[in-house]
Amino acid sequence: MTPTSHELPAATSLLAITRTGEAGAALREACAQINGSRVALRILSADGFSWGAGERRPDAIIVEVDPRDQRALALAGGLLRRHFADTPAIATGADCTLQDVRQFMRHGFADFLPMPITRADLIESLRNLTRLAAGQRAPTRQGRIVTFLKGGGGAGATTLAVQSASAIATDRAAGQPRTCILDLDVQFGTVALYLDLDEKIDWGELLAAPERLDAALFRGLLRRHASGVSVLPAPSDMLPLDRVSDEFVGALLKAARDEFDYVFIDLPEAWTTWSYSVLRQSDLVVLVTQTGVSGIRQARRQLDTLRAHGLDEGAVRVVLNRFAGGWFRRRALARVEKALNHAVDFCVPSDYRTVSEALDHGVRLADVKRRSAVEKGVTRMVRAIVSQVGAGRPESRAEIPT
Repeated sequence: MTPTSHELPAATSLLAITRTGEAGAALREACAQINGSRVALRILSADGFSWGAGERRPDAIIVEVDPRDQRALALAGGLLRRHFADTPAIATGADCTLQDVRQFMRHGFADFLPMPITRADLIESLRNLTRLAAGQRAPTRQGRIVTFLKGGGGAGATTLAVQSASAIATDRAAGQPRTCILDLDVQFGTVALYLDLDEKIDWGELLAAPERLDAALFRGLLRRHASGVSVLPAPSDMLPLDRVSDEFVGALLKAARDEFDYVFIDLPEAWTTWSYSVLRQSDLVVLVTQTGVSGIRQARRQLDTLRAHGLDEGAVRVVLNRFAGGWFRRRALARVEKALNHAVDFCVPSDYRTVSEALDHGVRLADVKRRSAVEKGVTRMVRAIVSQVGAGRPESRAEIPT
């Protein structure tokens, strides 16, 4: 569930050491929005910082650091060791890379928050650091993995993955669970683009040493969307598929499942050893296709491959995307199911204008047009997914829209 103020200890005190007015303003806004002002914020300047021996220790400290300024980074690390050795510390900065986040960890920081700092990110980080200060381990989430598989190019799998993750993250009936989406289409991934997020991320160092991927490093890689969805963008440079290893995938999925309630994954169309590993670890596989000879043929091949690899039939659901209802189409649906040798579990209506506008602006379907047919179709699918993977049992076939 999205963290709220009452999940923080009463009268949490936060000391911030900032270099810019932007960081201080963002922190003030984030703390002011916390119900009941449970975080007492004190902001000091990095220039000429001093700390009296008798001053009360904060519960956590946040320091704005420019990772390209090695002198400032060393000074920040020394400050933590001299004055706040027993205080959990958070680093913050703008445009930080994976290497930058690793530097922060080496200098004694326990977590990283990208700028501008948001309320939700701040609360989650404070909750984690409070547990560390108390000598407690954060509870293991055992998040559910839902993987979207492409039944042919242009089927709309990425669009449905993005919209489904956004819908779950904002679903009050489901408790607004913590949700992320991992773009593992390492050559042509567009998840960040569809959510209008920064796409710049270098996977190279992480792929070379997957054992370094821990919870703090994983959080530093994520981009957060206004809907509440956290996103791991595809690599900024096109990677050969064989650069990704089973070890990297295993570390990535473990970190994601420990942090989030629902983990959505967008896979490339091509099969690899590591994509097979992702599918084997998934609680649900959603195969997306369209009506048309090419799409149905490719979807049938994907289903046959899933069966050949021993994936549980009950963990695979087929979505017919851009489906036009009506009597004739319902008859055609029976022929589609026969060709697939699998039931069509969900049908998402065609609405090119609404979907295109949502993708162009990086927003949810509901933000473009509430109660549209396509939004209703995605909502039905999402609620069935939550019911299945949340309860660990198959969901009955969804209603076919007319």
